[in-house]
Amino acid sequence: MPQPVTVSWNGKMPVPSDEDIQINIKNGAQVITWQHDHSLSFFDITGLEETGEFEKKDNSKPKTITIVDKATRVGVFKYTITGTSADGQEGVNDPRITNGSK
Repeated sequence: MPQPVTVSWNGKMPVPSDEDIQINIKNGAQVITWQHDHSLSFFDITGLEETGEFEKKDNSKPKTITIVDKATRVGVFKYTITGTSADGQEGVNDPRITNGSK
């Protein structure tokens, strides 16, 4: 089952409902799905695929981004959310995903 994360605008930047997504690598690969609420008109997620630990899926649904965490390495992975609010403001946020072995 995908791990859902909602991204909203806090007045300055896009903010995920979970700023530090916790992944237990003992459970194997996991799907993380971000979607934005009505406060954003656009968002994107970058910086994960370059690590080799994550694979961005074909996101045919607007407002949704799906990434597979291969869960092969323990570590903290920062990523970037860029977003545009419904009223046209632009912002950036750098949350993280923590792959652990708990």
